[in-house]
Amino acid sequence: MSAPRLTKVYKAATEALADKRQVRVICSTEEVDRAGEIVVQAGIDFSHYMASGAGTVLWNHDTDKPIAKCVDIVVRNGRIEALVQFPPEGEDEEADRYYAKIKFGSVSGISIGFAPIEMEPLDRSNPKKGPQKYLKAELLEFSFTPVQANRGSLVIERGAGAVWKVGASLNLSASDEAGWDEGQASESIFDKAGFGSDTPDPTFARKGFLLYDASRPADRKSYQLPFAKMVDGRLVADAEGLKAAGEFLQQSSIPEDVAEKARAVINHYEGKMAKTDKPVAKTAPAIKVKGLYDIGRLASLLSELGWVHDCSVWEAQMEEDGSGVPKMLADAMQAVAAALLAMTAEEVAELLAQITPEGEIAVKAGIVPATASPIKKAFAAARVKAGRKFSASTRSSMRSACKSIMDGHDALVALIGVEEEDDEEGEEPEDVEKTAKPDRGAAVLLNQRQRRLEVMRRQAA
Repeated sequence: MSAPRLTKVYKAATEALADKRQVRVICSTEEVDRAGEIVVQAGIDFSHYMASGAGTVLWNHDTDKPIAKCVDIVVRNGRIEALVQFPPEGEDEEADRYYAKIKFGSVSGISIGFAPIEMEPLDRSNPKKGPQKYLKAELLEFSFTPVQANRGSLVIERGAGAVWKVGASLNLSASDEAGWDEGQASESIFDKAGFGSDTPDPTFARKGFLLYDASRPADRKSYQLPFAKMVDGRLVADAEGLKAAGEFLQQSSIPEDVAEKARAVINHYEGKMAKTDKPVAKTAPAIKVKGLYDIGRLASLLSELGWVHDCSVWEAQMEEDGSGVPKMLADAMQAVAAALLAMTAEEVAELLAQITPEGEIAVKAGIVPATASPIKKAFAAARVKAGRKFSASTRSSMRSACKSIMDGHDALVALIGVEEEDDEEGEEPEDVEKTAKPDRGAAVLLNQRQRRLEVMRRQAA
């Protein structure tokens, strides 16, 4: 008979938390955190933090976002536990928004901010920059956060009583336009559903959200994880909205059967967008390599990384701090080098593909087989072209061009008054000194050009 009794007591306690807009949390534990550090719980002083009777609770360590207060804090079972009180509903819009996420379960992490007082290194070989064990510290604040450093710092009790259901529509058109804004999307749905009037339409509102609390359908805070927005008077599923909703869904603590239905909605629209060759979300524009120029830029980047890597190795050796930066840079160089090789292969292949038709000349001439690689065909085609002779029409055009050049030359000679002599042996005309005395260099240059033109004229004859 004890089990039902315990269940009843627990249910009453959690419902009381919901009525008071309170949540109970584990602020910190003595386990090794994600940074490899340890905070001794008994050494944390929170007397100044609670000096006024309540400590400040922030959102993600942002001092501009105090969203609640700590009304009770204690070290229990080797960890710090606290009771958090949120403002009455409607008094602080920002606090209401974050409380809805915490109560829903999409945010469950807790993180402390503290001032170290006494500590000792966990890595004796790197005492200054390595991980520390904080023996004494002063608590400055703690925050709700989507990702906490201490894995055991979590919300352990939150308000109960919500009846989560999935009412999302599966018949919306899809959009992959960039610029998703969760707040604007929600407001556009609520405005269309008339939530600012006396007769809101919950049936329409729930179409654009993954989840809603069926126990309070007329309350806009009952609607969580929007994935759609109003566009030109129509409700449209948004690719980025679906992605954001899916990420929060993975962190939520809603019943598994409800979560499964919500995931089915996301999968439905992902499949729908895939059929139209549209991505589910555009987190960044696709990178397009436009030619061999970008290969050079990537090679330059790799060279710069190499220089930075060498500098970091030198610094690590000088400071003897066991820095992991050189390895990180070396890994980055490996990744960039792999990209450079892949890009080079792709771009060179594309370039050679453009000259493949000319390679067919060599194939037709029987120099290379049709199965030869593009580069072999290209070189063979070049050899074929190199052995060609000028056609009669081409030779005639060249003669005409040379004649025009020579006519221009004769006119120029007549204009400047320099007599042309037969300098076949490369000797300078005798009258250059007399005619071009003011500028001997110009006269020499003129005669050199005359020789070149004479050779061209004779070759074309």
